[in-house]
Amino acid sequence: AFLDALGPGPLIAVLTRLGLEDQRRLLLCLDPEDAAHLFERLPEAQAAEMVERLEPVPAAAIVSELWSAEQADLLGGLTERHKEAILAAMDPEEAQAARELGTYPSDSAGGLMITEHLAYAQSMSVSGVVEDLRENRDHYAHYDIQYAYVTGSAGKLVGVLRLRDLLI
Repeated sequence: AFLDALGPGPLIAVLTRLGLEDQRRLLLCLDPEDAAHLFERLPEAQAAEMVERLEPVPAAAIVSELWSAEQADLLGGLTERHKEAILAAMDPEEAQAARELGTYPSDSAGGLMITEHLAYAQSMSVSGVVEDLRENRDHYAHYDIQYAYVTGSAGKLVGVLRLRDLLI
């Protein structure tokens, strides 16, 4: 409860001043999503150093909460042994996507891209899309998107829809 009340800014200040073992213990006290939000605000090298002190399962839970591009950057800062242990503890599809993004240099288009997106079948109604957005608002809350992709048969892209146009 104290950590929740503290907020991300002060929590980062506390986290960075703790010793290595205390940092590890504090990260394990946090919900993986909250820990991921902290990692998003830390320099990549510092976040990678903290992740390497965690066991693969809790580290994978935190890494899974990061945006795809941030996952790739963070995993790229780990030793190969730690990276593979964390990827092995992640959902196989998510681990494969992180591996693929990790093959691009961080300053290239591939290294900057994210894989999170909204896609809806062409046959879906506007009210169905809006209902999905409402039902999944917590999941989509951190998506930085302006468009939804419209798909046809076999998931093939048939169009792009501005969310503004959808709602208005």
